Amino acid sequence: MGEFTPPLSLSLMTKSFLIVICILIAIALIIFPLIVSYKEQKDKKK
Repeated sequence: MGEFTPPLSLSLMTKSFLIVICILIAIALIIFPLIVSYKEQKDKKK
């Protein structure tokens, strides 16, 4: 009885929020190196 459990909607929101953050981090980790290498290749061609 002493244990506190947040309402279901709150825990669902927190889980989906964490999932969204993880997806954004994964996308950033994929796209950032691509942009950097693209810019370096562009500079090499000049």
